Amino acid sequence: MKDEFSLENLKQKISSANTAEYFEEVYSSYIHGNYRSAVVMLWSVVILDLIQKLQTLEDAYGDPVATNILTSINDLKNANSKSSAWELELVKEVCERTDLIDFNEFKTIEYLQQQRHLSAHPVLEQTTRLYVPNKDTARALIRNSLEIILIKPPVYTKKILSSLLTDLDENQDIFASIDQLKKYVKTKYLERMSLESKLKVFEVMWKLVMHLDDPDCNKNRGVNLRFISILALEITPSIEDQVRKRPSYYSKLKNDSKFTMALTIFLSRVPSIYKLLETSTQLIIDKSIEESISLQIISYFNKSSLEEHYDNLDTLIRTKNQSHSVPHTIWKMLLDASDSVEMEERFACTISLYYNESINFDVADNAFGNVLKYLDKFSIKAFEYLLGGAEENSQTYRRSKATEDYNKIKEKILALEKDFDFSRYNRFNKMTAKAETKPKVETEIKVEPEEGIA
Repeated sequence: MKDEFSLENLKQKISSANTAEYFEEVYSSYIHGNYRSAVVMLWSVVILDLIQKLQTLEDAYGDPVATNILTSINDLKNANSKSSAWELELVKEVCERTDLIDFNEFKTIEYLQQQRHLSAHPVLEQTTRLYVPNKDTARALIRNSLEIILIKPPVYTKKILSSLLTDLDENQDIFASIDQLKKYVKTKYLERMSLESKLKVFEVMWKLVMHLDDPDCNKNRGVNLRFISILALEITPSIEDQVRKRPSYYSKLKNDSKFTMALTIFLSRVPSIYKLLETSTQLIIDKSIEESISLQIISYFNKSSLEEHYDNLDTLIRTKNQSHSVPHTIWKMLLDASDSVEMEERFACTISLYYNESINFDVADNAFGNVLKYLDKFSIKAFEYLLGGAEENSQTYRRSKATEDYNKIKEKILALEKDFDFSRYNRFNKMTAKAETKPKVETEIKVEPEEGIA
C-alpha cells in the first residue's frame, strides 16, 4: 500500500478545490483497478486544471499572456467544435508562454494524452481486446500529473513578483502596518505560491530591501520589508536553510541607517536569522543599535533571552535621559516578541518606565499615549509600578494632559480592583479627585497612524 499512500498524500496538496473534487473520481477508479477509466478521466482533470490556472492568472493578476492563451484556445474550439485538438494545443501554449510547465513536463503530459486516446477510443489490438493500461502505467501517469500540474499553485514566480511589487507600491498607504498587510498578501499571494516560489520571491525582495539604494526601492522599502517579514514568519525553517546556504548574500550590508534599520526591524520579527549572519554583519547591526533608543527597544535577538533584554532595557532607560519620542510601532514589536502573561506584565512595566523617566512634557505626552494603547496588558502590579514612578517626575504629573489621562487610568484600575488604594499616590489621588467634581466629558483615546519603516 506504499504507492497508494504516496498518491494519497499528493492529492491532499491539490491547490484547487474544484480540481480536487474531480480528481477523486480518478483516484477511486485507480484504487478499484479501473485503470482505463482512471486515465481517461485524468486527462480531463489536467485540462480543466490548466484552464482554471489561466483564469486565475487573468482574473487575479490581469496577466495578458493568460488572457491571450484563453482567447486563442477558445477560438480554436469554436472553429471546430467536434475536434479535441485544442486540448494538447492548450498544454503546448502553457509550456511555451508561461513558467507553469517546462518542455520535459510537456512531453510527459503529451504521453498522458496518448494513453488517454488509446484508452478512450475503440482501437482494437490483434487479439480484439480493448487497450487497458496496466497498474504501473496508470500510477505513473497519476503521480506525474499531480506533481507537474495539479498540486502546483496557479501562479509562477515572474508573474507573481511583478504583480506583487506593483500591488505593494500602489497600496502601501492602505496597508501601513504588518497586521493590515498580512491577511491581504496571504489570501491573494502566499496561499497560491509553492515553497520554491516563496523562496525565490524572498531572495529577490531581500535585495530590494537590504541592498539597493534607488528612488523606487527607497520609496517602497517599508512595505517591502513588511512583506518579507510576513513571508519569513510563514516559512521560517526554509528561510533559515536558505540563509545558511548563502550567508554572504544575506549578510551583505552597507553601514547606512536605512539598511541597518531595515535589517534590525526584520531581525526583531524573525530573530533566529541573526545568528546565521556573518560576524562582521552582526557587529555592524550591534553598533547601529547603540545609536537609537527605538532600535534598542526591539533588539532582543542579540541577547541570550527576552528576560535579559528587558533587564538591559530597564537599565538603559534609567541611566539615559529619555528625550526621544518612540513610535507606537516600536513598542508593538517588543510586545509581539512574546505572548506569555509574564512578558506582557514586563512589557507594561517597561513602557511605564519610559513614561516615568520622560525628560520633558512632549516626550511624556507621547510616552503616555503609548501607555494608553496597552492598558489591557496591565495587571494591578503594573499599574502600581506606573503610578509609583510617575509620582517622582514633575514632567509627568505637571503636563497639561495629565489630569485627563490619569482619570482614564483610574477607570481601568477600578475595573480590575474596585477597592484599590489610591491614597498611596498623593499627586495622582489629588488630580483625579479634583476631576471627579467636574462634569464628566466623554473622551476618546486617539490611535495615531503607525509611523516609520516598520
